[in-house]
Amino acid sequence: MVCEEITVSQWIDRWLPISSTSANARKNNALYAEKIRNALGGMPIRSVRNADVQKFAIDMSSYSHSMVSKLRRAINKLFADAIMNGYVLRSPALGV
Repeated sequence: MVCEEITVSQWIDRWLPISSTSANARKNNALYAEKIRNALGGMPIRSVRNADVQKFAIDMSSYSHSMVSKLRRAINKLFADAIMNGYVLRSPALGV
């Protein structure tokens, strides 16, 4: 079952406090989440498609390899947790 319609930005606000048990990891997730929010935040979370996430990844290609890897992990976790919380049925970040 899918929950009410929320934007990516609204999900980020709900997700950050539960994104990790480690305070340091939550702090890092907040940094990555702001970049995700800037790119996709206004979109309804169920409307985000793989192409949107791919464009986000391409736009981030000017960052270091390490930062790009961390952003990819963060966006994958963001959407995996959205699945577990009933906001989407599948992750548009798969394969990105």
